[in-house]
Amino acid sequence: QAFKADGAALGDEICLRIGEGGLDKTMRMFDDFQAFKDLESSYNNFKLIIKSIVVHDTIRTNKTEGIEMTKLFNLSAKEAEHIGCTFVSIISRCTLGAVAVDDWLTKIDAMQQLASEYPWFAPAMSIVAQKFIEFVEFDLKLKLAIGAAFSLMETVFGAILTATFLNTEGLESYGYAAAALMATRACAQSILYYEWNKKAIQSMGWKQKVASVLPSLLSFKQVSHAFAVCKGTQGYRDEKIRETGLDRILQILFQGVPLRVLTSYILIGGVGGEGRNYGILIIMSNVVSCLATALASTSINFEFDSFPETKRNDQEFSDYIPVNVKMRRMLYVVMLFQSLLTSVLRMLGYALLLTVGIKEFFIVTVADLALCLAPKIFEFDLDFFLPAAAFPGGSLLARTFMKLLTDHARIVEFRHPRAMGGMLWTINDWMGLAYTFVAVILFSKTSSWDEKDVLGFGPMSTVLATFIISLACLWVTSNIMFLKLVEPEKRGIFFSRVTAKQFCRDKFFKSRNDQVMAEWTLQVNRSLWASFRKEVKDWCLDNWVDWEYDKPKWFQDIRGKAEGSDSHVIPKDFIPDLEALSKMREDRRSGFGRASSKISLNRIASLTSFRNKAGLGRTLSTGDKKFQKITPTIAED
Repeated sequence: QAFKADGAALGDEICLRIGEGGLDKTMRMFDDFQAFKDLESSYNNFKLIIKSIVVHDTIRTNKTEGIEMTKLFNLSAKEAEHIGCTFVSIISRCTLGAVAVDDWLTKIDAMQQLASEYPWFAPAMSIVAQKFIEFVEFDLKLKLAIGAAFSLMETVFGAILTATFLNTEGLESYGYAAAALMATRACAQSILYYEWNKKAIQSMGWKQKVASVLPSLLSFKQVSHAFAVCKGTQGYRDEKIRETGLDRILQILFQGVPLRVLTSYILIGGVGGEGRNYGILIIMSNVVSCLATALASTSINFEFDSFPETKRNDQEFSDYIPVNVKMRRMLYVVMLFQSLLTSVLRMLGYALLLTVGIKEFFIVTVADLALCLAPKIFEFDLDFFLPAAAFPGGSLLARTFMKLLTDHARIVEFRHPRAMGGMLWTINDWMGLAYTFVAVILFSKTSSWDEKDVLGFGPMSTVLATFIISLACLWVTSNIMFLKLVEPEKRGIFFSRVTAKQFCRDKFFKSRNDQVMAEWTLQVNRSLWASFRKEVKDWCLDNWVDWEYDKPKWFQDIRGKAEGSDSHVIPKDFIPDLEALSKMREDRRSGFGRASSKISLNRIASLTSFRNKAGLGRTLSTGDKKFQKITPTIAED
C-alpha cells in the first residue's frame, strides 16, 4: 500500500519516465505499480488525466469552467482530459509545485476526493508540478541571461560612440549629448536600486553602500540580477525579476530610444560631414540597441502575465499567453520580432523627421501624442492609476512616457485598462506605422538628399522607402500571427474599451477579496474612485476592526498611512474613531472568540444591506466562511 511518504518517490518515477520514454513508458506505470493499478481499477478514466498531462503540448485552452464540481464516480473521458489540461494550465503560471497542486485540488472536487482517498497522490503530483515549473524556468533564466547580455552590449556600444563623437571634429556636441543620456540612465537606475532596496542599504556602511550602487552606475546591475535569478530562491527571484523589468524600462527611456534616434539622425543626415564615416559602427550599435529593447519588452510582457498577483487581481485581462509550450515559444518569437520591428520603424521615423527639420518633427510628434490622448480626455479617463501621478500634470507626464515606451518597445502590459486600454493600445500600435510613413513622405520631398545613389540601389529616399515598406509588411504579418497565437478567449482584451475608472469600480463592487478591493481603491490614484468614495469609506469603517484583529499582510503594508500631503495615503475619515476602536477591541477580548456576536452580526448586516442597495448580491470576504453563509439570512431578518 502506498502512503503519503511514498508520494515523492512515485512523483520522481513519473518525471523519470516522462523524460526517458514519454507517453508509452509513463502509461506502463499502471502495470508496474500497485498504487496506480488500484486507481485504475477504482476509476477507469484516471489514466486519461495522466495522459493529458504528459502530452500537454496539445493543450490549446486555459478554460476550466464546467469541471469544478465533477465527481470521481461519474468521471467521463472528456472531463478527465480537461482536468489534466487544467493541471498544466495552473502550473504554467505558478512558481511552486505544491502551491500549484493545492490550487488544482481546491478548484476541482474530483481531485480533492482523490487526494483524500489516496494520501500519496498530492505529494506525487507536487513533484511532477515542480519539474514542469523548473523546465519552464529554464526558458525564463535563459531569456533573462540573453537580455542582460544585450543590455550590457548596448551600454558598451553607447560608450564607444560617445567617445568617438567627442574625439571627432564637428560631432563634439553630439558626443556631449550621448554622454548626458548615459549619465541620466545611470542615475535613474541607481535611484531605482536605492528605492527598491532602501531598508537594506540604510543598514550598510558607506563602503558597502558604494559597492552596492556601483553596478547600477556601470550598467552591470541587470547582469547581477540575472545571475541572482538563476541561483536565487523563489521569493528572491520574483523580486529581482520585477526590479530588472523596471531597470530595463529606465534603460529604454533614458538611453536606448534617444541614443539610437540621435545616432540614426547623424547617419542619415550626414551631420558635420563626418556622420556617415561611422556608418558601420552606428548600424551595429543600433541593431544591438533594438535587440536589447525587443528582448527587454518581450521578457517584461511574459513575466508580468505570469506573476501570481496578476492572476489573482486581473484574471479577465491576463492569461493571454497560451499554456501550450510550443505555442508559448512561438508567441515569444513573434512578440520579439514585433518589438524589434516596432523599434526600428519608430527609430527611422524620428530620425527622418529630424533630418527634414525640427519644426516638422515637433508638429508630427505632438499631433501623434494628441491623437493618442484625445480619447482619454473625451472619456474623462486621463488620470493615471499610480498614486505618484496624482500631482497636477502628473497623469499627462506619465501617459506621455507610457506612449513613448509603447511606441518604441511595444509593451503589451499597457493594453490594461489601468494604462492605455485595449482599444487605444491597438490603435496606437497602428498609428506608429502611420507616423513612419508620414516621415518617409516628408523626407522624400527633401531633394537635397537624392543627389547620390546609395550603394547603387538608387536615391536615398527611394531606398529608405522600399526598406520601410518591407519592414511594414513584416510588421503587419507578425501582428496577425500574434492575434492568432494568443488565447482565443483573450483576444477581446486588445479591443476592450473599459476605462481605469470602470475597472476600479468593477474590482471594488464585484470582488470577493478585501486585498483586491484595497489594491484598486486605497492604493491607486484617488480620482479613479472619487465617484464611489462614500462606499469605499463605509467599507473601510465596517472592516477596519477585522483587519486590525487579523492583521493581513496587505493591511499592514498600508496601515501606517494617514491623511497628509500625499494623495495616495488613507484618508483620516476612513479610519474608525480610536476610542470606539479601543472599545471594539475590548469587546473582542470579552470571550466571544474572533469577534463579539453583536459587533459581527451588526457589521455583516450593514454590509449586506449596503451591497444589496448597490445591486451586487454578494458579501465581503471576512475570512470566516460561516459569516458569508449566514449573511443573506441576517439581511432578510
